[in-house]
Amino acid sequence: MKNNDHLHLHLIRHAETEWQSNTGKDFDRKITDDGRKHVIRLGQFLNTFHFHDIHCFCSSAMRTRETLDQLSTYVQFNQVSFKDELYLADFLTLFQFVANTPAQSDLLLIGHNNGLSELATYVSGQSIMMGNCEYLKLSFPISDWRYMTKDSGSLTNLFRD
Repeated sequence: MKNNDHLHLHLIRHAETEWQSNTGKDFDRKITDDGRKHVIRLGQFLNTFHFHDIHCFCSSAMRTRETLDQLSTYVQFNQVSFKDELYLADFLTLFQFVANTPAQSDLLLIGHNNGLSELATYVSGQSIMMGNCEYLKLSFPISDWRYMTKDSGSLTNLFRD
């Protein structure tokens, strides 16, 4: 049952990637075999949660799409949107993206650093640096994302492999 006076923001940084893509473009870098192993462990951890009611917004880059695809083996995501603006987004872009999301439900962002870490740091008031294939959950005592502010969230769950 959804607690209507709290919203949760789930953040996942993409898995470890190759240094260079075949095309030479950063956007096209793929996850490595080690990255896939980390996604398996993250997926097993997340398998205990219910993400079917959470809207997942994923950067359209190859590495974030592959991370999501691998996670989908373990976790069911019913609502997935790929967003170009999440590719290498800075914290302000991510903050505005979340704050302007009309949904009054929990959100999952799959993206990149340094933006994800800076967003988590800004809204939690804690110094957070997300590594590859890390997950964290932030809880906010709000009913609408427009009310998210600096230091308004609490880190309530974390997975580091």
